Amino acid sequence: MLSQVINKLKVLGATTFPKAKEADISKTNQILQENGFAILPDDYISLINISDGFIWDSVEVYGINKQERENYTFNDIASTNISLIQFKFLHKRLVIGRSSENIIIYCPNKKQYLLIDRVTNSIKQSFNHISDFFISYFDNVL
Repeated sequence: MLSQVINKLKVLGATTFPKAKEADISKTNQILQENGFAILPDDYISLINISDGFIWDSVEVYGINKQERENYTFNDIASTNISLIQFKFLHKRLVIGRSSENIIIYCPNKKQYLLIDRVTNSIKQSFNHISDFFISYFDNVL
């Protein structure tokens, strides 16, 4: 299901990347754990096994590898989270992406993805799976 959604969005113009390598996934999990963040959830790993990151229509979902593009650097998930380490409300959580007004967080104790307002830090929506986020957020084109 997730691969069908990503492939349809790719046809519509989404930027995708080569899939992640298992060694990179393990290394990223180690870095995240050492810095007090949640490890990568299984369904997020399913996503990066399709595309190691995703960009489309103001939505960015970070991959585990930094992607360099002309005039733009797409950060990786570990360095993004480490740069946000001073924000206590992110402790033991994992920022996996952002949109123009929101951040996308994985909360392991709830086993949910949260869409959080970037200004107020209030929860706007929650999703049980990353595929639910994609289907909900892009429902007008799927």
